[in-house]
Amino acid sequence: MSGISPGSDALTVLTFEAGGSLFAVAVEDVAEVVSAAGPPRHGTNVIDVVGILARAGAPGPRGCFIYLRAGGSAGPVALTASRAREVIQLKREGVLPVPGFLFHGSSPYLGVVGHEGKALFLLSGADGLLKATAR
Repeated sequence: MSGISPGSDALTVLTFEAGGSLFAVAVEDVAEVVSAAGPPRHGTNVIDVVGILARAGAPGPRGCFIYLRAGGSAGPVALTASRAREVIQLKREGVLPVPGFLFHGSSPYLGVVGHEGKALFLLSGADGLLKATAR
């Protein structure tokens, strides 16, 4: 799992909100967070987390882009978020798998964990997200 150092039980993640839900990505997968006041950088593969949730009835503003480090040749990848929140440590044993049968093809999630009384969805890195959202 991305974000877990060898011999460590801790996972360091950046949490963010989108459509009223909490998400997280491993800090080591994050290149930078920038305001969504303007368009994303030219050539960026944008995964519109806020837009996807809005279509499911959970609208929210697009407040920032979270640019991820891409391991493949797909080019830059950015997530839309309502707002970036904080960097936190999660215990590896607290991360539960998300059932694979919920998705057609690859899952965009590494797991889910309880945080502040809500579900915190841990997203995979750039390559995994692109694979899961490919049509």
